[in-house]
Amino acid sequence: MNERGKREAKNQQPNVMAPVSISALRELGREAGSDYTSAPVQAADCSNVLPEWGDHHAVRRIFSIKRGKLYDITNRGLVKAVSLRRPGQKFSKRLWALQSIRDYLNSLLEAQSKDRH
Repeated sequence: MNERGKREAKNQQPNVMAPVSISALRELGREAGSDYTSAPVQAADCSNVLPEWGDHHAVRRIFSIKRGKLYDITNRGLVKAVSLRRPGQKFSKRLWALQSIRDYLNSLLEAQSKDRH
């Protein structure tokens, strides 16, 4: 480190807060009308959160559609998929847009309910 760097490092004050006791923090909380300084942390309900994309394993787990049927409806253009393959690679990873599968299944449901009435 050169002389200038040493002088600058010496002149800088460390960014450190003075220590505060727990009793002082509790007293601050009582003054604000609470025993706590913030609301308790609660976990959110993530039971209905679904991913946007999934491989054939995820599609089978979520929708019970096997790989053969999945490729069939993909080749017919009924659902959207992307292939993650670099040029020159022998194999790729294919991902399906899960919303497109939901839309396809809902269109089947509507068509079948119209046929019944």
